Amino acid sequence: MRIYVSNRNRIYWSDNHLENWKTFSAAVENAIAIAWDSVTDRIYWSDIREKKIFSSTRNGTDVKIFIGEGLDITEGIALDWVGRNLYWVDSSLNTIEVANLENPAARALLVHENVSQPRGIAVDPRKGLM
Repeated sequence: MRIYVSNRNRIYWSDNHLENWKTFSAAVENAIAIAWDSVTDRIYWSDIREKKIFSSTRNGTDVKIFIGEGLDITEGIALDWVGRNLYWVDSSLNTIEVANLENPAARALLVHENVSQPRGIAVDPRKGLM
């Protein structure tokens, strides 16, 4: 098992004993939220400077833009490994959105009213909860 953390300028990872921290090899500008896909073994992170959500292999190679437009300050992301979706909150746009992991263009705005500066999100796909 690996544990990933961000200090905005870098993403670090370690084993579950929290020894031997290593730097994630993908370059990040301002990484805020992180999620891991156990099916494809990819890491997803939001970058609030670039206003994008990226993904890469677990070791930081093969970096891809997952969502490249329509974001502002994405401070929370959560991955549904069963339904194969990535959820995120944007505290500037006051939104909760979702996109399919295999087809990010299959994107939907879930909440845009009665929410103020959402900063975190969690999902439990086994129970169908967000």
